Amino acid sequence: MKVLLIALPQYWGGRRSVALSFPLGLGYVAKALSKSGHDVEVLDIVAHEYTDEEVVGKIKQLDHDAVGISAFSTQYSYTKWLAAELKKCNGKKIVVGGALATHSPEIVLRNTEADICVIGEGEITFNEILANLDKLEAVKGICFKQGGEIIKNPPREYVQDLDSIEFPAWKLFPTDIYLESGGLPRYPNMRCIDAVSSRGCPFNCAFCSKTLAGVRFRSVDNIVAEIREFTGKYPQVNGISFWDELFVLNKGRVYELCDAIEPLNMKWSCTSRVDLVDFELLKRMKKAGCVVVTYGIESGSQSILDRMNKKVTVEQAQNAVRDTIKAGILPSLDMMYGYPGETRETLKETINFFKGLPYLRIGTMFETNFNPTMALPGSRLYDQAVKGGLIENEEEYLENLSPWIFYGSGKMLPGMNLTEFSEEEFHRLKRKTESEIFWGNIRRHPFRFAIDYLSYLFSLIVAGLTKVVPYLRRYGFKRTMQNFVRVRLFQLRGL
Repeated sequence: MKVLLIALPQYWGGRRSVALSFPLGLGYVAKALSKSGHDVEVLDIVAHEYTDEEVVGKIKQLDHDAVGISAFSTQYSYTKWLAAELKKCNGKKIVVGGALATHSPEIVLRNTEADICVIGEGEITFNEILANLDKLEAVKGICFKQGGEIIKNPPREYVQDLDSIEFPAWKLFPTDIYLESGGLPRYPNMRCIDAVSSRGCPFNCAFCSKTLAGVRFRSVDNIVAEIREFTGKYPQVNGISFWDELFVLNKGRVYELCDAIEPLNMKWSCTSRVDLVDFELLKRMKKAGCVVVTYGIESGSQSILDRMNKKVTVEQAQNAVRDTIKAGILPSLDMMYGYPGETRETLKETINFFKGLPYLRIGTMFETNFNPTMALPGSRLYDQAVKGGLIENEEEYLENLSPWIFYGSGKMLPGMNLTEFSEEEFHRLKRKTESEIFWGNIRRHPFRFAIDYLSYLFSLIVAGLTKVVPYLRRYGFKRTMQNFVRVRLFQLRGL
């Protein structure tokens, strides 16, 4: 059976982002379908930066029996448009997976041309869908349309042995584009493999929209085998981005991973909670090649952290950041703004949190920007927003739900302001908080910042010169310059 898999674009500042991270979920599904004998073709819209007109032209030329789309909740609007265009061109079954399908299946099926939603993991489920297109009621873990009704089948059990899942089908994707565009913060010239060492997270932050429950681990040998296979196909790779929801969970396992990764002589990044690291562990991670650890700090106010159900303290966050810097690793800090209960006082507490930290190098936070709190489907925060009447029309909310659109428009979307601030205050206080943190860091460490900025700017120029030739060959001068400027600006801001 011919299957078309589609990787959707994301947006930043109202414009499409460049291809910075490989679509792992779609890569795993592509490999599973290929191993089952299906003829799989990938339409990677984000990597090739196709316009809407180019996308329509491409799908008109393709001959397929089914389509698979992986989408985040923030990609609902694009998914709706794309499904309509696909039906015009082909009329075959459209299967949607990812967080959008998992958390909002009925909205997707009622309001778009999609036929089937995959709930949770898709490797086994998609194969069973293709084998049972005429009897979908036999497939666990899906929601589908039938005779004007929407039917939700029993859930599918999670794959317990993650080692049994084949490595992503890298060759079906324009992987070279991801290698050219990506990189690690402070290391813009890196060519990185994107990987996960586990699935799921055992914690329950109120704002988190988790696609999978619990946590399951891959074996260390399986992870190393994937890295070796990838570097065998792409020998220019010299870095690893671990995209686990929570990489540092079991300290013993992290030490074991460090022992296995160190001989590979690669730099790598990962994620952690602030209460799960200590200086000794961070030193071992640094020795094994770790250069970036991302922490979900979210807020410097204990009252806000408690409202989020983070189960950590401000002191733990400060200690983790200090220890990470002391170990020689860049702490990448994810921050949130405008959580329910946010006040001028809690913002002052967040500013004071940063005043108590050592110098924060460029790359620590994206433009020192705080992500506006988003009530995402699947989170307790979303359920509360619906129950409280902040979100009156869920389909309309999904239509507009995109952090990239929010940043670009500068306007408040329905259900976005979860505070007592007026819309004008919301934006003004956000800018003020960001500015005080950014300039405060510079005022406290002016000479370090000057040296840091100049060295990083130099690294960006060198990285640009080494990566510009492949773009010239692929896109020509004009598009290459546009892409070059966007990628470098993203990296200059610390992405």
